[in-house]
Amino acid sequence: MIRVGLSVFFVCAVVGAWAQQSVSAIVVNEVFRRMPLSKALKTIEENYNLRIAYDHSLVQNVVVDLQLANLSISETLERLLRSASLTYQEVGANIIIVPAPKESAKSQPEKRNITVSGKVFDAETGETLPQATIRINGSAIATTSNNDGHFTILNIPTDTAVLEVSYMGYITRSLGISEIGDHASADIRMSSDAKILNEVVVMDEYNQAVKVEGQPGALVFNPASLNSLPSLGEQDIFRTMQLMPGVSTTDESSSGMVIRGMHPSYNLVLLDGMTIYQQDHFFGSFSIINADVIKDVRVHKGMFDAKYGGRVSGVVDITTKNGNTEKPAFNVRLNSINAKTTAEIPIGKKWSFFAGARRSFTDAVKSNLFKELFDIAQLSNDQIQLFGLVNTFGGTTSPSYFFHDANAKLTFRPSTSDVISLSMYVSRDKMDIDESTIFDDYSFASERQTRWGNNGLSLRWGRQWNSKFYSNLRISDSRFFRNHRIKTSSQSQEMMGSYELKVENNINDFTCAIDNEWLVNKDFTLEFGLSGVWQETDAHIYDKTILTGDFPGEFPEDTDARFSEKSLLHSIYGSVIIWPSRRFTSTAGLRLNHYVSASPGVYAEPRVTTRYKVNDHFNLKAGYARSNQFISQVLYYWETGTVSGLNENFWLLSQPERDAQPVISSDQLSAGATLKGNQLVYDAEMYYKITTGVVIDEDRNAGTTDVYGLDVIIQKMTGIHKGWIAYSLARATQSNPYILNGQAAPSWQDQRHELKIVNMLTLGNWNLSSTTIYGSGKPFPKYTARYYRDDSGNINDYELFLDYRNESRLPAYFRVDLAASYKFRLKGAVELEAGVSIHNVTNHHNVKTRMVDQTELDKAIFTNTELPPVYNDIILLGFSPSAFINVSF
Repeated sequence: MIRVGLSVFFVCAVVGAWAQQSVSAIVVNEVFRRMPLSKALKTIEENYNLRIAYDHSLVQNVVVDLQLANLSISETLERLLRSASLTYQEVGANIIIVPAPKESAKSQPEKRNITVSGKVFDAETGETLPQATIRINGSAIATTSNNDGHFTILNIPTDTAVLEVSYMGYITRSLGISEIGDHASADIRMSSDAKILNEVVVMDEYNQAVKVEGQPGALVFNPASLNSLPSLGEQDIFRTMQLMPGVSTTDESSSGMVIRGMHPSYNLVLLDGMTIYQQDHFFGSFSIINADVIKDVRVHKGMFDAKYGGRVSGVVDITTKNGNTEKPAFNVRLNSINAKTTAEIPIGKKWSFFAGARRSFTDAVKSNLFKELFDIAQLSNDQIQLFGLVNTFGGTTSPSYFFHDANAKLTFRPSTSDVISLSMYVSRDKMDIDESTIFDDYSFASERQTRWGNNGLSLRWGRQWNSKFYSNLRISDSRFFRNHRIKTSSQSQEMMGSYELKVENNINDFTCAIDNEWLVNKDFTLEFGLSGVWQETDAHIYDKTILTGDFPGEFPEDTDARFSEKSLLHSIYGSVIIWPSRRFTSTAGLRLNHYVSASPGVYAEPRVTTRYKVNDHFNLKAGYARSNQFISQVLYYWETGTVSGLNENFWLLSQPERDAQPVISSDQLSAGATLKGNQLVYDAEMYYKITTGVVIDEDRNAGTTDVYGLDVIIQKMTGIHKGWIAYSLARATQSNPYILNGQAAPSWQDQRHELKIVNMLTLGNWNLSSTTIYGSGKPFPKYTARYYRDDSGNINDYELFLDYRNESRLPAYFRVDLAASYKFRLKGAVELEAGVSIHNVTNHHNVKTRMVDQTELDKAIFTNTELPPVYNDIILLGFSPSAFINVSF
């Protein structure tokens, strides 16, 4: 208010020297579409030769959407200022914006203990916004919108209160309760700051790109607010998540989520309720989900709600877009690896359709980026190594690889209380390599095929029965497959031979679940539900050799092994959320699982979280969670001493009666604090996690992993420059009673330090960003060699044994990425964006892993000298630029 007084004093001092036309004679004709109030006032000031003064803090975060025709200045200002609870005063020829007196807001007697319900929408597309924060200014009363954007706040003290609504990447809105009208059905439309930034020279305060939740270990973000970050060709939702604390990012050849020292197979990834088992394309180079189809992402780093089950590490819950309900919208993107498109089509007033598709053109155009990524995969990926893709005979090899995926979603809103949606997802990776060799009197030919993919279908019905009770019914079917096949034939003067190998793994997952939320009163909320999951896994290995002619010696026996299993998992859960005071929140939940396989059993999962709001800026949080996993990737070996350490990962169901396939169980403790300043958010969280039933050796004996650490994030959440600094300190160990006498050793995911710095800057139509990543070295597989000699003492064979002490470390990882894009509008509604992203600007030689050079060990054969293992570094991507273009209309 001091600044308001100074402004008034200044304009009054100069009023005598300044003359203009009478305010009452001005007629205003303007259109303000989702425009900040500050810019609207500036437009009025410049177009109608007025002098308007105000305290900037009064208009920040206020957006107007009005069409003004033949209005006076008085009528114009009243309409512009109404939603912000502001008014104006004329001082001479000057207009001063001031807060509206409380008395003027009371046209009727003040109402108390009000219940407000409503939905939060995107103002431009009509998309509902889940997990928006709705709070009452000046109090601890707050809530979040559910998956359908619906919210309810009970017992608001008075109708003179102000409702503040915020969502990641959107401009915060402030609404007076008395202005909402029907408190039972408030529609609140939010404007994306990405749309506003291109129009504003001096920006108001904007909401943060990533939201650090009050719940321990939880993060929420909107991918659209982070699409300017550097990437390998396109925005990658999983790589964006890897920039968070507690999620490892020091391997760009893998989009898997290593959360708090646990393998990615221990994470639950849901896409509209469908379980996604394979989470990457191109052997880890790209994530399997198209970022353009995603509306909302929630990440839980272990302390997840009781409604989630079936995994022991993290949960990634992804909601796709419903589609534009206002007008058709289309988008096309092209980069150096793939092309993709989305379409949004409203159908009448109650239906909407959304579709997105993506396909790589790497089978037709092999860019430098593709070649480098393929070379890294060929050297280090077990699936490729399994099939020996390098032609050792000097012949011709013709590799062909591409991936594609597609999403579709049909949404029906039969009433304001119901949302019914049908979602579909399909993804495929296909690689074919044909090889032929003719050498003197010898000929060789082979055909190699690799296929993997996911299919998913889900039907969801969400209903808001009344302002206090919400239900969500979901039926989903998810299928995963991975098939490898190789056929070879050879011929010489002495013999003919053929060889065939098939490796297959399939999962069928059918789930039916219902979740309910009941706001009993302002101090008590009950969440409860039940689910049934039917799963079937199948793993098949077929290995057959046929030889005719003069064959010197024995050849391997045929293999035809199949592992087929079925299970049924019944789960019921309940959680109570209580507010003993408005500063203290506690959630206590219990999930009971009845796992039916060869040996049925009941598994209980208690979960408790607490949050204490010390003041408006400082929160404390803590929690405990237990979880179980009933399906996991099992390492299958059919050849002793493989250099890679394994030949294949098979998804198999847990069989509690078998020690080799136990149910995996995890317990996690967490405690932390969040401090919010004017521009920065500081969040720190300590955790300890112990997991049993983890298979870590080639004999598939179960062991234990222990992980403890600290996650820290400092986030700048306002203005044209946003970003964060994320740091993780962790120690992960593993132990097995049959390895090292049960002594603990560093696990394969152990990484002591990891630092990530993210910057995003918006300058008009330009978006500039950078990421800096540092990570201390991880363990790599080190081996000892055991040599075998013949009767004369010469070496005739050797065998490799893994050193489970894991004391050897890779060099530290360091990488800087940069990106720049420019967005502009063509004639009509066409919007064009072009940009470039540079991966590893400093061309730092980061090492993915180290592998034994078998050619060096082979030199010991037929000699009497034993050679120590020699290692080759597998180098990750160096300096790698890529470009993209995006067209929206």
